[in-house]
Amino acid sequence: MKYLKEALNQSTEPLSESEQWQRVLEGWDIESIQSARRNPLQEYPGRVELSRPELSFTGNDLVFTTLDDLSKNVTPDPSSPIRVWLDAEMIKAQESNYGVSATYPTINRSYRLPSAAAWKLSLLASNGQLIRDQEDDLSWLDMRNIFNDAHIAVAGASVGSRIAHSIRQTIMPGKISIADPKGPISRNFNRTDLTVHDIQESKAIGFARHCHDQDPFALIDVYPDGFTTGNIDNLFVGRPDIFIEETDTVAQSTLLAGKIEMRKKARQNRVPFIMISDLGTLCIVDCMRYDLAPNHPLAINVRDDEVEDALRSGDFYKVASMLVGQDNLHAGVFGKELRGETTSPYTLQSPPQIGIATNGGAALAGSLVASILLGDEMPFSFRLKQDFNSHALMTKQLQ
Repeated sequence: MKYLKEALNQSTEPLSESEQWQRVLEGWDIESIQSARRNPLQEYPGRVELSRPELSFTGNDLVFTTLDDLSKNVTPDPSSPIRVWLDAEMIKAQESNYGVSATYPTINRSYRLPSAAAWKLSLLASNGQLIRDQEDDLSWLDMRNIFNDAHIAVAGASVGSRIAHSIRQTIMPGKISIADPKGPISRNFNRTDLTVHDIQESKAIGFARHCHDQDPFALIDVYPDGFTTGNIDNLFVGRPDIFIEETDTVAQSTLLAGKIEMRKKARQNRVPFIMISDLGTLCIVDCMRYDLAPNHPLAINVRDDEVEDALRSGDFYKVASMLVGQDNLHAGVFGKELRGETTSPYTLQSPPQIGIATNGGAALAGSLVASILLGDEMPFSFRLKQDFNSHALMTKQLQ
């Protein structure tokens, strides 16, 4: 967030490149990661197990494949702290007990990986140089330290899982908290990475498992019961840097914290709030910078009392109309579905969604999260919209 960037700029004694690199390494220290993984929120059935590899390791060895590829993608400058560290790391890799053994109990396979730092660097090799701050005055190490310190909370793990994956693959934050009380059904598979193997468990667990398939060192707080009235305050004790909501829970029930309650908590704790809405092929991203404007209303261009009146009605679409705007709610193919003006054989049991809009929203969210963390200038509240209807895209392209 902006204050993170300002803290870097206001440092009386700026860190040297070597000191900045050392701070990055401390964030990827295996002992620190293992300590964080002991938090009960980090645990879920079948979680990857991390340990020192045995001298007679017989699993799949990915150490030298990873380090060799990383060496090709890291600066050859012998004075660079990263190059100095990597050259030393490749010497250490010759030792039989080097690295980390990652065991996946659900598939009964083990992989010998390089150090957590080397693995993290390899994941950033293709996109690490593409993310820049608005003024282009932060170094790669500056930004890496900002992202390593970041904690992103995501409510909803259907479309939310795509959003969380996009954020993780774009900036690789220090921690993600994700919540969803429901398990996936086949109807979710058109817009998520979840599979039949995840059906018996919370979608939040499914996200964590798929995330750890790519990065076993990732820190994921899992809320398989959703963000509830009993745990959401504890989430904000750890103060996430950004809260993202993509749920269809309108009212605050005895258990689940609804869409409006989540906004109230974010505003109360001065945390930037983002809502992603997929209305058929139309994707809407609303952003409220409660960190900069703590008195901003709960919704864009709507008074709080109007939101509360809609909430008391208990009508999902009435609340949705307040949050995203009636014109947006009734536009395009989604609006036709709501009005019954369709030849589709399907009934409208829940808002229709499609993978192209989900992926588009995830891309917008990943970019927006990076911009907020890097302190880019932006309004206190705003809405991004993109219609991924093929006809709309072609019409826009041809104009």
